[in-house]
Amino acid sequence: MMSDHIGEVKVEWFASELVRRTEKIAEDAVSYGYAKGWLEDMDVTGRKLSLSRKAAARIVHQFMRFELRETELLDISPAGELQDLYDCRSCVMHVAQVYCKGIMDGLPFGEESLIFGMEETVWDDECAEILERLFCPGKRKTRVVLQQGERVAKVLTLSQVKEYLQQKDTMLIDVRILHDFRENHIKGAMHIAMNDILKNPYMVCENRKRRLLLYCEEGNQSEVAAQCLINAGYEKVYSFAWNGKEI
Repeated sequence: MMSDHIGEVKVEWFASELVRRTEKIAEDAVSYGYAKGWLEDMDVTGRKLSLSRKAAARIVHQFMRFELRETELLDISPAGELQDLYDCRSCVMHVAQVYCKGIMDGLPFGEESLIFGMEETVWDDECAEILERLFCPGKRKTRVVLQQGERVAKVLTLSQVKEYLQQKDTMLIDVRILHDFRENHIKGAMHIAMNDILKNPYMVCENRKRRLLLYCEEGNQSEVAAQCLINAGYEKVYSFAWNGKEI
């Protein structure tokens, strides 16, 4: 049930519903969510705004992490079928997690393609479905199975990156879009876009034991691509965020 809510879902209402369903006591759900880490500054200032699908994905993913303590999916390769997965760089991991866990679905794009629809507004009927799947895991359309013992891609600091770059057999990969790579990139890096890696991780290199360092601006795309490579059998895969300065 969606209580008395009808029409477009607002950020504030969505936060209140999340708090209500966890039976927590909070005078202001937005402030509570911000303090817990599953809401951000933009949610506080834009609490009266309509909830977009990318904002819903971010909030739900963070809510699962910080409030429900759910384990992250390691295999997020199915999200690669979303044609707009990399359109929002800071949303990649959020979208991939809620999509692969089957909490939010893709939208049809053409005859055979899917998109996530980052800027599309969440309406009450979709919101009801999101909440039902979030709090009732048995209702989810899970697209991958969480495997015990799977390895997770390690995130490096820039000082660790410097050390690895001095060692032989290290391959540095920029996973951003080609335009960003051409504008500026780390010396010696080769360009393989995240979306290309998700479609075919085996095209990166034949040697599965080679050390692979993947980077992007905020670390989200490189983390997604790195995990995809690990799931494909590469043994030494790392990711990091690059601030645009010389290393």
